[in-house]
Amino acid sequence: MAKIPAKIGKYDITHKIAEGGMGAVYKGIHPTLNKVVILKKLTLSGDDHITERFKREARIMMDFKNDHIVDVYDHFKAGGSYYIVLEFVDGMALDELIKKERYLPNDTALLIFLDACKALKYAHDKNVIHRDIKPGNILISRKGDIKLVDFGIASISDDDETNLTRDGMTLGTPSYMAPEQFNNSKSVDLRADIYSMGVMLYEMVTGKKPYPGNYSPETLAKIQKGKYQIPQKHNPAVSNFVVKLIKKCMKPKADKRYNDLGKVITLLERYFKKKGKDFPRQVIIAKITGEKIDIPKIRKSILKVILVFSVIAILASSGAYGLYKSGYYHEILNSSTHGAFRIQIKVPRTNKEMKDLYVKAYLFVDDNASIPDVPVRISFRLKDKTDSFYILESNSVYQLSGDYRIKVKYENELFWNSFFLNPISLNSQLSGGAKIQILNLEAGQSVPQPLIIRTSVYDYSTHQDITGNTSIKVKIKSKWYRLSEVSDSFISGNVYNFRFEKEKYHTKDFNLKIDTYQNVLDLSANLVPESGKVSVSSTDNGIRMDINDSSTYIDGGELNSITEIRPLSVEPQTLSLFPGDYTLKFYGKGSEDSVLISVDQLTHMNIVVSYDKDTKKLIIEGI
Repeated sequence: MAKIPAKIGKYDITHKIAEGGMGAVYKGIHPTLNKVVILKKLTLSGDDHITERFKREARIMMDFKNDHIVDVYDHFKAGGSYYIVLEFVDGMALDELIKKERYLPNDTALLIFLDACKALKYAHDKNVIHRDIKPGNILISRKGDIKLVDFGIASISDDDETNLTRDGMTLGTPSYMAPEQFNNSKSVDLRADIYSMGVMLYEMVTGKKPYPGNYSPETLAKIQKGKYQIPQKHNPAVSNFVVKLIKKCMKPKADKRYNDLGKVITLLERYFKKKGKDFPRQVIIAKITGEKIDIPKIRKSILKVILVFSVIAILASSGAYGLYKSGYYHEILNSSTHGAFRIQIKVPRTNKEMKDLYVKAYLFVDDNASIPDVPVRISFRLKDKTDSFYILESNSVYQLSGDYRIKVKYENELFWNSFFLNPISLNSQLSGGAKIQILNLEAGQSVPQPLIIRTSVYDYSTHQDITGNTSIKVKIKSKWYRLSEVSDSFISGNVYNFRFEKEKYHTKDFNLKIDTYQNVLDLSANLVPESGKVSVSSTDNGIRMDINDSSTYIDGGELNSITEIRPLSVEPQTLSLFPGDYTLKFYGKGSEDSVLISVDQLTHMNIVVSYDKDTKKLIIEGI
């Protein structure tokens, strides 16, 4: 292992942070400022283009003085290598934070986004295009400061970079690049950075990239057309405000995006003027440092003031740690992003005492792929009993809203159940005030070998039982069989692959290991129906629309009580709706009208709304 130099130039080196094929990064002490700095070293020799880019980055950043851009103090050559001396940011990069948290709350993500926009606006005003905006280039300090870094492939509009970037050359990180950047990185303007900012915001609130995987021709075609899953598909708690911001930033055609970040900054400053920045900033600090979040001071609403003081009183009590550990604080602070559930099991009463019953539960993220486990504690207590049965109930479990699977072992029976965990605030609306979802299971009498399989299937959007006409298959020696054909072939102690198929629904697979002592498998699946398409547009400005139907889902897993699309425009807004009946209400220019539509999987409806000046009424066409 190469020895770490004690000194580089005039800087004392404390240790090496990283090293790669093209360079190394050291941590050192500035001799006159007496502060920790980062030394970025270019070790690659013989490539004039890379060397010149490295020197250009130093020259660009030396001229920058902005609170949201990492400072560059010095650049020099020593021992045949080039160095840039940068500000040390004590914290972590945004990509690390996303990986740690899975995804971020709306306001937390928006505040990071706002500060990054300010940094980028400063660079754009100096005619510098970053061209590599991504979470790895956003640093967050332990004080909650947001810093943009790495202008290594930046372009300057009044600088001749002919020798550095040739026509047709692609520079940047593919997951975040604008469609035009794939064709020619040299000619892109500030709107390419704005596109990348939209991708980064998408990833912050969902934990996913809009175009994951390798960049095949099919993926590139989707990027060119702007075809990606709506954020609420991954995280139902993403607000409509965030969705609209992402959509505008990520328009595939550059002329349809924001043409200047000043407009975005103004929009976000207006947003935070109402909501305040203090609490989201505290959340950022808490997520970086692990420190306790201070409760914000809210004065506009008496109810909010009462709530805040209640929380302070709770946290100040001797049981504060227990409340924090239990997750109860999510009901107060994170009700729009986190959900809560309990498991109830009805079991036959036997001669065993409650303490002697074997019952365990495990939670998994239902990503329909690796199904990672969630490290949570789930325990059970006796809630009720009769002469013939017990009701066992678990503790409350708090997690980010999303798709999960629960595995419950009771004596010799095994239960698997897939479910969507609603945010606490949404579940309270849908259930008439109940914040916690209840998962009900019922155990039967113990049955000896062979393995008995019980199945049930439900419609994801309506919760209707659709078991009767669902095809349930099992894979045996690489071949799929109907479960009814091989129901006598199952033996405990094996791994089985099950598949649930139904026309006009998305297929769902289970890969389950049955322990040797388990001879009853209760397998429940929620199948997601295919969606219909409804496009809505208006030939007149000022027309707005509400969808009002609390009994159905809007595509993406978000229950639709009142979803607003405002305002309508000439450009159609396409909704993917689960099958069902919807009431569309249009209003504007002093007139109102509504229509009832029925949607199924084959629906491709184009609705156009206009205003008749003579009759002073709205005209709805396309129903």
